[in-house]
Amino acid sequence: AASSQAFAAIRDDGSVVTWGNKASGGDSQRVQPQLHSVEQIQGSRGAFAALREDGELITWGHAAFGGSVPPGRKPAACSIDAA
Repeated sequence: AASSQAFAAIRDDGSVVTWGNKASGGDSQRVQPQLHSVEQIQGSRGAFAALREDGELITWGHAAFGGSVPPGRKPAACSIDAA
């Protein structure tokens, strides 16, 4: 997945690696312990959202672009579409 200046990829083990501009989500260190069992990632202009197998939504990046969803957020029904 990509934001305007960063990238995120899901590894085979369900963890996530990020790189690029820190302000645009290239630095996921703050949420790295939560980035496990990830099934999907979507990037916005300056943030990322990762959906885990347990339904928890993890976000990071610039708050104005969606990088600050409260921890423990579990959407009732969520599908991330990279259309």
